[in-house]
Amino acid sequence: MRHRNLAGVRILLVIAACSLLLGAAPGSTPSEIQALVKEGKLDDAIAKGRAAVQAKPSDPELRMALAHALAAKGRSIHRVVSATVDGKDLLEGKVALPAIDPEHPPKAEVRYDPALFEEAVKNVREAVKLSPKRADLRFEECYLLTDAGDVDGALEAVKGALGALPHAGPLGSDLAAFGVERAKRGDPRGGAVLLQPVTAAFPNDPAIAVDYGYILGQAGRKADALKELDRAFKLAPTDPRVLRRRTTALMLLREFKRARASWQAAFEATRADGERLGAAAAAIAFDTKTAISELRELGAPAASADAALTELASELFTAASAPAAAKQNVAAAKKLADDKKELLALPILHRALAADKGLKEAAALMAGIERNFGFSTAADEILRDAAAPPAAPSKPAPKPK
Repeated sequence: MRHRNLAGVRILLVIAACSLLLGAAPGSTPSEIQALVKEGKLDDAIAKGRAAVQAKPSDPELRMALAHALAAKGRSIHRVVSATVDGKDLLEGKVALPAIDPEHPPKAEVRYDPALFEEAVKNVREAVKLSPKRADLRFEECYLLTDAGDVDGALEAVKGALGALPHAGPLGSDLAAFGVERAKRGDPRGGAVLLQPVTAAFPNDPAIAVDYGYILGQAGRKADALKELDRAFKLAPTDPRVLRRRTTALMLLREFKRARASWQAAFEATRADGERLGAAAAAIAFDTKTAISELRELGAPAASADAALTELASELFTAASAPAAAKQNVAAAKKLADDKKELLALPILHRALAADKGLKEAAALMAGIERNFGFSTAADEILRDAAAPPAAPSKPAPKPK
């Protein structure tokens, strides 16, 4: 009996050892892998994640945990300054790189290690295949590809989410956020690409329409932008958020008549004097008589008036009353821009450049405002127009003999 018991124990030990070698022992859980990521122990997280996925390849949570670890390890942020200069001119001191300070921060650019990124995407996509109806996994796929700047991949992920998930609740705004994020990263063309299928899937959502119009404007697609901005207005003619976003885009696109009407609609919806002031300021660009009349009224002292708004109306009144190309107008516009009232500076600068497109300081200031809002195409147009030589005077037609 004793020998038989020892033999049985030996057999059990051999079975246990084989089980460990074959990976049948419990592996790391998703929460343990995520905890390692939070602690910054990325190599450990990746090693344990790979082992766990190999043991349980059909577990979407483990695949997502591994993907998070891989993405965290491969992701880096680089501070870059956008500048188009000739290297020879730079070395010879003819041009200087842009200043880097709080007013001119460097651009943050996200980069990924190609191998780690590819493995992370593979695991995310496998997780989505395992649970195609889970919105959180779909969003993780969209986020990773959007964050890396893989617009084509992100577009397929967004389309996949639209095809797999019910079009209810916040799905539209959640998916639109990826396009908006690309635009914030300085890629409005990519943002517009990601927003297009979302807009098509939610044609009656004014918030998505106005964001799409805004980003189309940033991307230099003015005609398409105006179409979407007008559609957003028709969908929500009294929504302050939609109206303000639309107005901002119209001012930056230098569609001042449309912007004035949008500001007036916002005033009707909110009864806020700030909207009324904006409408009056927009008129400076094309109807100074109306602008002067309205700004005079807004700048009049009154017990119930906001003192800051009254002072601002007075400054705008002075600019509207002065000759279009007067130096004081450029100075007034610069003060407005410095005070974060950039939109109100635009009609003053537009009027000045319409009178004298050779006002380099006005052109540079206006282009700077456009660029700070992400409207680089508009900024380039302003600078190009200012640099163009004046048109030669046309010769009078010869008198008939």
